[in-house]
Amino acid sequence: MQTTPQKTTSDLEREAYIVGDLDRAQLLGRIDALQRALGQAVATLEEITNMSNRYRAGAARETLATIEQLTHGDY
Repeated sequence: MQTTPQKTTSDLEREAYIVGDLDRAQLLGRIDALQRALGQAVATLEEITNMSNRYRAGAARETLATIEQLTHGDY
């Protein structure tokens, strides 16, 4: 049995815009941004655990700034 690949939120967002469902498209865009922010946070937490204490605070601040940018400050 052949399975069809799952669509990403970006694909679903694009399709929603094509059919004119703007509310759905905006919601999917928001979900996509939050998924990227979560991925960034997890990746940074993994990196921070391997850093010396001297650099941890700076890395955490930099990551929070990136997350704020991706989520427009709504986290």
